Amino acid sequence: MNKHITLLIKPLLITACLLGLLSPLNANELGRFFTTPEDRAMLDNMREAAANPVIVQDEPEPEPVVEEYVEPVLEPEEEVEIPGITVNGVVYRQDGNSTAWLNGENTLEGDLESQYLSVDGSAIKGQNVPVQIKINKRELLLKPGQTYQPEVDHVMDVYKQQKPERASDEG
Repeated sequence: MNKHITLLIKPLLITACLLGLLSPLNANELGRFFTTPEDRAMLDNMREAAANPVIVQDEPEPEPVVEEYVEPVLEPEEEVEIPGITVNGVVYRQDGNSTAWLNGENTLEGDLESQYLSVDGSAIKGQNVPVQIKINKRELLLKPGQTYQPEVDHVMDVYKQQKPERASDEG
């Protein structure tokens, strides 16, 4: 093991001796590695200025104007009959903004406004779809497969509705 250490130390000693034999170099001959005292002073001033910024305010900024949104009241010129409202289905999303289908129109791309209906997709919880009728400002909780019949103010499950009778095949 001593041979290994000796083999490593010998080259280091030879290198140190050779460097010592070389004449010492003057710092000016090497050139400038670092900045001048003036450059260092300028850099110090810049660091201080960045650490302690001076804020100059010309004029106070005006406060932002916040306009409050008022939902328009829909007052039809003539009496509008509200059609039956059927919840055809619901798609639940993990991000909380679910989609419901009412009378064949979905809440994302459908035209529920023309039927005076609105649904908040983020308020759909479990099986309940909150439906708002804008004409009479009525709010309903309907489940998929249920139909609201406004003329009798009744909610009915689709499977309980009367099915049309088939014409008999007697001939």
